[in-house]
Amino acid sequence: MSYNLVVLKGNLTRDPELREVGETTVTKFNVATNETWTDKTGEKREDVCFTDVEAWGRRGEVIHEYLAKGSPILVEGQLRLDRWEDEESGQKRSRHFIRMEDFDFCGDKSNGNGSEDSDDDIEENVPF
Repeated sequence: MSYNLVVLKGNLTRDPELREVGETTVTKFNVATNETWTDKTGEKREDVCFTDVEAWGRRGEVIHEYLAKGSPILVEGQLRLDRWEDEESGQKRSRHFIRMEDFDFCGDKSNGNGSEDSDDDIEENVPF
């Protein structure tokens, strides 16, 4: 038996991009996660990991509507591998990404553009 579950908590590195695909939508965004530690010499070190995420349907639309570059988010989904052949060079290419299944807003309750929404406003607009 195999199990494919990824959970990330980080910040959006750019505004989410929404596009229509047939009768549904896909929202693509990137999440930066930071790891900090102290090395043997006592110096603080930091490593940043950038992860592509795609969210299909209404959940992605909610992310597009309420979050923006710098917004904190918790993402849960599956690790996927996208493969293609580069049209110019003919080389095979690939990239890992997260296909989001669920998410949580983290941090303050701003709607991504700096203005505040009440809990009631957000809950009325979120379909789940």
